[in-house]
Amino acid sequence: VRKTHPIRFVIPFNSKNKYQLHIHETASGALLQMKGAPEKIINRCSHAMLGNDVIEMTEEVRKSVIEQQEALSANGLRCLGFAEKELDQSVYGPEYYYETENDDYFSSNFPIGDELNSNIDPNYRQQNPKSTGKLVFLGLMALIDPPRPAVPDAVERCKTAGVKVIMVTGDHPITAQAIAYKVGILWSKTRGDMEKDNETHGRKPGDPDYENPNDATAIVVPGHTISTETTKEEWDFILGHSQIVFARTSPQQKLVIVEENQR
Repeated sequence: VRKTHPIRFVIPFNSKNKYQLHIHETASGALLQMKGAPEKIINRCSHAMLGNDVIEMTEEVRKSVIEQQEALSANGLRCLGFAEKELDQSVYGPEYYYETENDDYFSSNFPIGDELNSNIDPNYRQQNPKSTGKLVFLGLMALIDPPRPAVPDAVERCKTAGVKVIMVTGDHPITAQAIAYKVGILWSKTRGDMEKDNETHGRKPGDPDYENPNDATAIVVPGHTISTETTKEEWDFILGHSQIVFARTSPQQKLVIVEENQR
């Protein structure tokens, strides 16, 4: 397959984009293929493959995909999303030069499903309109990557010794939470689950079965909610929980987390 479909261009996976991209040469022209974090892939697609048919990525289809991903993640599975696009041969021919940026544009000169961006970067470059072309969503893949058998015992030993164990991972928050329960880093209901249950059952403060999220001792913090600009008060609130999981974090965010725990 690789011999008959040679690679024309590659964008390696990185923690910022959270996707990997290949462009292959096929008998019918160039084929762009992308895989990565499902939430990143879905947002780059305007259509989806259903059987042998390509259908519009309606809100109903998008919601169905997200629900399937969350169900898999809740079982501790790591999910990948896949998408592709057949490139117009009259534009992206055999001699086309693919690039992710140049002196005039800060985005790629081929479609990757970027959101429309009218900003000018510090180098006075603008977005290449070609990068906003949307993709076709193909589906999800779930991977089993269980914790090592020795991890739960190691976590328990730390807790017994009075060491607070915090989980920091690049996994989806739902996957991270499921794994954290398996290894003993989480053992009580999280703040997010309390809020979700209250909303689902229409519970309000004052109701007899209302669960006050402020009473939660466990919290799952998505990486996108923290940065170098996160205030001391916000960090004190997060780190005040006895059970903490940071999920979908980048290397830069991991450094910030370590620094905040050291102060």
